[in-house]
Amino acid sequence: MSTIIYHRIRKFQKKYVDSTFDQDDVYILLMDLRDFCTCDESHIREIADYLAHPQRSKGLTFEKLQKVHDEIVPRFKELWGNSKDLPELPIIFKETTIFREMDSIFERIGMPLIEIKKCFNDRRAVEFSLCILGLLCDAKIKIGDSICKLRLGLGSMPRNLALYADLPIKVDDKVMTLHWSIFQSSGLVHRDCINQVFPWGDIRHIVARRHDDGKMA
Repeated sequence: MSTIIYHRIRKFQKKYVDSTFDQDDVYILLMDLRDFCTCDESHIREIADYLAHPQRSKGLTFEKLQKVHDEIVPRFKELWGNSKDLPELPIIFKETTIFREMDSIFERIGMPLIEIKKCFNDRRAVEFSLCILGLLCDAKIKIGDSICKLRLGLGSMPRNLALYADLPIKVDDKVMTLHWSIFQSSGLVHRDCINQVFPWGDIRHIVARRHDDGKMA
């Protein structure tokens, strides 16, 4: 590992402990950790690959979306208007998995570990997830001739912010669009902003920045 990368990672760790990091810092960290990811379904490498190539046509998310797309096409007529029989759409990215992988990389490359408590109980972990949402919410995936866009929305828990993949499946002149929650964050949407986020509000992306008081929004 180069001295520059070492010091960048240490700089982020200090910012994390002090709750002073923002979306740009998370971007740099993920790109620095990208080459140290060794597991087959690395969440960190997948996210970093999106940052390097915002319009993707391969990778973990692509493979899962492509699999569902290919399962539905031959059953399109059967499933049209019958959502209860659609294939299960599991969450792809999980906060706890991302943090465990990050600490595993820190340990493997000889960096100090940073204490990450359960996401809902640690404001810094919530803020880290918001940064990931901000980085991914404009990404796109090419599935066949269709473009699957990633967007923000409300998750399965009350007011939590989530990342969705809108997967269009076209057969003849009909289009079925699956709204797939691929990442559920523990960040909560303020009650006054609910209508702007869900179900078809005007908030399509966020940028996680610090205000003068140090709070992230």
